[in-house]
Amino acid sequence: MEHELSAVAAPDVRFRSPEYQLLEKIGEGGFGQVFKAIHSRTHKTVAIKFLTFNPDEPAEKRQRSIARFHRECDLVRRLNHPNIVSLMDKGQQGSDLLYAVYEFVDGVTLKAHLATHGPMPPTEAAEVMACVLDALAHAHEQGIIHRDIKPANIMLYHVGAKRHVKVLDFGIGTFKHDARQENYQTLTLTQETLGTPTYSAPEQLRGEPVLPQTDLYIWGLVFLECLTGSPTIQGKSLAAIFHQQLSTANVPLGPLAGHHSALFFRRILNKKPLERPGNTVEVYQEFRQLHFADLTPGLAHSRLSDVSQEFTEINPAQISYSQLTERKQIPVLSVILTHHRLESPQSKDSSPAAQDIPDMIHTDQIHQCIDIAVRYGATHVGTLGDTLLFYFGYPVAGDNDSRLCARTALDLWHNLEARQEQLTTLHGLKSEMQTGIHTGMMCSIDGGLPEGNVASHAMQLARMASPGQIVCSAQVRALLENQLIFEPLPDPPLSGISPLYLLQGEQLSEAFGFLRSTQKHRAFFGREAILEQLVSEIEPPEHQRNHQRRLIHIRGEAGIGKSRLLFELNERLPHQTHLILQCLPEYQNNALHPVLNLLMSRCRLNHPDGYEHLYQATEVLPFGTGDRRRCLAVVWIWCHPHSQALAAISLTEEKQHRQRLANMSLKQQRECLFLSLSYLLCQPAHLPASEESRHWLFICEDLHWADPTTIAFIRYFIESDPFTTGNFRWLNTSREVLPAELDGPPARKHAPVKTSVVKTSVVKLTLDKLSYQECRRFIFYLFDHQAVSDKVIDLIIGRCDGNPLFLEELVSYILSREIVRPVRGCIEFVVDEPGIHVPETLRESLQYQLDHLTFAKDTALLAASIGRTFSETLLFCASDKEKNQVQADLDELQRTGLILIQRHVEDNQYVFQHALIRDAIYESATSHQNIHQKIALALEKLSADISHPAALLAQHWAKTGTPEQAIPYYLQAGETSSGTFAVEDAIHYFSNALSLIQNQLNADDRKTVPGDAADPELLHQQKVTAHTGLADNFLQSARHEDSRHHYLAAIQETEASDPLTSAKLCIKYSRSLETMHHHTEALAAHDQAEQLLNHQTNRDREWWQIWLNIQVTRLAVYYWRNDVQAMRRLIDIITPEIDHIHDPFSKACFYDAQLQLQFRQTRYRMSDDDVEIADKAYQASLETNHTGQQIHSLFSLGVCCMFSQHYDDADVYLHQALERSDKESDATQKTRCLSYLALLYRINGNPEATQNFATQAMACAEASEMQDYIALASANLAWVAYRQKSSQQAMPLLKRCLAIWQDFSAEFPFPLQWVALLVELDLMILSNRLVHDARPAPRLTEIITTLTGSDQHLLPDLIMTPLNAALRQIQKTQNPALYHSSVHQALNHAKKLGYL
Repeated sequence: MEHELSAVAAPDVRFRSPEYQLLEKIGEGGFGQVFKAIHSRTHKTVAIKFLTFNPDEPAEKRQRSIARFHRECDLVRRLNHPNIVSLMDKGQQGSDLLYAVYEFVDGVTLKAHLATHGPMPPTEAAEVMACVLDALAHAHEQGIIHRDIKPANIMLYHVGAKRHVKVLDFGIGTFKHDARQENYQTLTLTQETLGTPTYSAPEQLRGEPVLPQTDLYIWGLVFLECLTGSPTIQGKSLAAIFHQQLSTANVPLGPLAGHHSALFFRRILNKKPLERPGNTVEVYQEFRQLHFADLTPGLAHSRLSDVSQEFTEINPAQISYSQLTERKQIPVLSVILTHHRLESPQSKDSSPAAQDIPDMIHTDQIHQCIDIAVRYGATHVGTLGDTLLFYFGYPVAGDNDSRLCARTALDLWHNLEARQEQLTTLHGLKSEMQTGIHTGMMCSIDGGLPEGNVASHAMQLARMASPGQIVCSAQVRALLENQLIFEPLPDPPLSGISPLYLLQGEQLSEAFGFLRSTQKHRAFFGREAILEQLVSEIEPPEHQRNHQRRLIHIRGEAGIGKSRLLFELNERLPHQTHLILQCLPEYQNNALHPVLNLLMSRCRLNHPDGYEHLYQATEVLPFGTGDRRRCLAVVWIWCHPHSQALAAISLTEEKQHRQRLANMSLKQQRECLFLSLSYLLCQPAHLPASEESRHWLFICEDLHWADPTTIAFIRYFIESDPFTTGNFRWLNTSREVLPAELDGPPARKHAPVKTSVVKTSVVKLTLDKLSYQECRRFIFYLFDHQAVSDKVIDLIIGRCDGNPLFLEELVSYILSREIVRPVRGCIEFVVDEPGIHVPETLRESLQYQLDHLTFAKDTALLAASIGRTFSETLLFCASDKEKNQVQADLDELQRTGLILIQRHVEDNQYVFQHALIRDAIYESATSHQNIHQKIALALEKLSADISHPAALLAQHWAKTGTPEQAIPYYLQAGETSSGTFAVEDAIHYFSNALSLIQNQLNADDRKTVPGDAADPELLHQQKVTAHTGLADNFLQSARHEDSRHHYLAAIQETEASDPLTSAKLCIKYSRSLETMHHHTEALAAHDQAEQLLNHQTNRDREWWQIWLNIQVTRLAVYYWRNDVQAMRRLIDIITPEIDHIHDPFSKACFYDAQLQLQFRQTRYRMSDDDVEIADKAYQASLETNHTGQQIHSLFSLGVCCMFSQHYDDADVYLHQALERSDKESDATQKTRCLSYLALLYRINGNPEATQNFATQAMACAEASEMQDYIALASANLAWVAYRQKSSQQAMPLLKRCLAIWQDFSAEFPFPLQWVALLVELDLMILSNRLVHDARPAPRLTEIITTLTGSDQHLLPDLIMTPLNAALRQIQKTQNPALYHSSVHQALNHAKKLGYL
């Protein structure tokens, strides 16, 4: 109902307020209506302006407009100037009726005055417009732009005998601008509509950001109107006015042409906003120095004398002549710029005006393209229709012509895209750009314009490009691959032109380096020697190449010049590929963030085909199929949270990846990831084979902010095969010394492929403070080599303490504050006590820069709250400002040198020039909660299209004072990290969540109003999740005490409300105890789980699955305790209940438990009945989707066949299990299969096959840290050495094996110790130790006792009978001859049966 009323009811009908009484309507416009009113308490007359909205406007846009209204009114309230109408109040009624209350001015508008009296006398006009200019100067200092200066908004009134001036409508110009957009689109040719572009600046008509210069331009137009009595820009149609405003021709100065003020107004009325004066206070002061008494009002001077100023020469051609033909390298840029009307009712308008305005806009866009290209040094060859052609390096070639050409292409696209939204809103137009770049040799005859096929090729590439694409030739890519980001053009439409590439954006090094000298000083002081040393280390002379050092660490304090040194290095080594990893403080708890960022860029994983790119990249890794699948899975799990394309794979593929990861230990995952990243980062990205020998330099900036996993990877990477065998170097910059993890001896590697262990020598360089003399040189340079007094020099050097960044900032500060000036040819202080005027710290100096940001300060603060780097899209979404105004702020921040842009076709990235700048801006805010809330909401809004880590959202929500928003994201971040081996990250996130939960519970306990408390049930669930997540990850990191603490806390939280969950937690708790061999406590935990389970009366499928899980885990404890009776009791308990469990997986587990009992009960003398049980387990597993259980059951079937002496069947089943475990990347099962295949071939007397499989088993067991299987592999390899008559090789292997078993013997003696002990026993015989010993050797007794023990494999009777006899003889007699015969007999039978 309210919405319907708003569409039809006038404001005076809807407005209800006890404060104000409406009297009459005194004005109306597209934005709303103005009423004269009385303030009820003061009885003062006021003017109330009502702002209404289009009822068809989207709700979201309306809410943003309302928020903007309140924000701008709050700003305008700060205005306190005699020439500005004061804003007294503001408010809102309903959903769309906004009003602003102003003081009432009883006078006439300048528009009415001119209409009645004609032109004003020049001195009178100057006085009136000086008042207006003074008002604008005050507003601009407060960060407010009027946007709508025109005669109708300038009020003239008298108080006493003097005329006064008031400027109206501060703060609502933006809303009037919105309202007039509808008039543009409908092209209603009313006088109101025609007047709007008359009092607009060109940038407003283009939809560009407004600046203080915008107000100045319009002010200049109004001043001319005061002198002539008619608008300066006139026309019979809207298109005619647009043409005058957007054309390159200067605004006619009328009566001012030839006057001494003409140059002043020519600057004010410049069509390019950045070429107008920017400081309104200085403009006012200069204007007041002008005299207009000698100017005749209303007289139109001849424009002939001003012809030179009326036209702007865009392409001043430099002409050179030569008698000879000259060939030169010319980069050519071709741009096709088109536009079309979007489908709308307005697009059907076929009137001349409707057709003319798009043409005017298009012409203006072409001029803008030309201006941008010329600014980068291009020569505009010509424009034909919609196609522009530019040459770079003509007429004068430079070192960076190709880079300038590519930078121009990116800037042209950025400029068009930044204006697109406003262009669509204002004019219903859609502009599109297609770009082609090619470079090659062109021929210039007698200094004429170069000619050749290069230009034709560039134009062909532009025609080939889709809208928004920049298509480049292979030659361009070859020149710029180190500075820019390219990707292959898919399916080139023309044959014979291949390969082609799409220019995507700049490398990070390009954003920090190239053309930076235009913003900062180019001179390089005090670092020449260290730069030369750095160059020689990275590219050593030929005779030193065999001793080159691959790790370089540069240490220096903040602001000391590390980034500048890298820039100079990049310029010195342009042929090198520099790959930048940037460590950021906001990602200190995101494991491998800088490494993954680089990988995402190099492998183009953010591309819609990102998963296919990753698959192709892993397919060329030099591993077996199974290992490649493991690499794909582990890289995918780490990267998919950051890429929509990777997250959008099929459920089947995702399940396969997660299953492969489930079959890998954390250490195996870590090893696999590090190995994969090492090869992927060293892969040439679309590089021809002939160029693969190029030197690559990995640069890790700000290592002091790196997470521990990144440091661990760096260590692994610089010792890896792909790094050490290629032309690679690694360079760190840091504020701290080289971490100890990177400075130690080489780490041992365990990998599925052969890796090298290389001693990586380290170069450690320190950037010291500048010396006194170096500081002096720098100061003279900054003062343009003028003489500088010692007093100035000493104060600057004393304050900066040799820090070049601080020195530079200090010089900039004292110059901008005019603390120094030339005095008798020497720079001197011109203030008393200069020490109190000069900042004492770098932070104080940077704060000054921030304080002098008038319009961009809030945008800078928002950006700093995002982080050191931030995306354009996120900033636009989070800001309350209009997109074009945010863009203007970003331009200002770039001009002031606070931020740098990294251009990209899809989304520009920005980075603060220095971390100290970002910190100073962030810390200047009085409160951060509202800012972080805006960022968090923007991240949530953008998450539908762009993947943002949950941890990032959690961090921002946590700073808003709303823990209920942060907790779910911290829990999600913990779960994501738990899916990888980022255990420390997971612990950090779960701990943060738990801390917030506990704080909220404590706060709720203190609250007296129940309704204000958080949902206790939700907090309870979140607390359980946090405790469980912490326990799981502490368990994975072997911090068992911490793990058990959190399991117990989770059990306590759930045992009353959710016994099933509590029972599951008890099982996890018991596994932690079992891992540490606390078997008694583990069994107690099983009892507690069973008690909790019995509290549940509904025995559904889940209940039975938990029940069976309890029994099976309990049986595992009994298995390692060799408690056969207890195992048998459990099987007897499970067997009658198994029919209740209609689940193949559970049945497979049951049959497997039966098999484990049989192993212990028969002491590994398995029968055909036992083989049948193993087959049942395998068949049941085949009815499930659990690949791991299927492989385990197949493996168990093979082992059962081996111990039942069905050797051929065992060979088949174990090989099948090995093949499947390798395919599924199940390293644990693969280790087991290799180990038992080695044992099988040993029993069959095949040393070669035994050695092959035992060697593989050893590598896998060491990689997985499976100690029992390391021992088994050692024993089998010792047997091989024994069979080869090499006791010297056998004994160390036996010692390693027996040492591991000795550690295990207390809790669970390994049941197959015969594999080593029989070899040791025969070696004792061979060494004649038994013959010469008068007494039985203690070791002999120990060996025979172990072999005949009930916890050991029951060997064949032909072996066991003589061993038992020998043991009895040892116990009865001391005569070696009696038991020597029995031992010999046992060993001979062992050899015949294949056990030795």
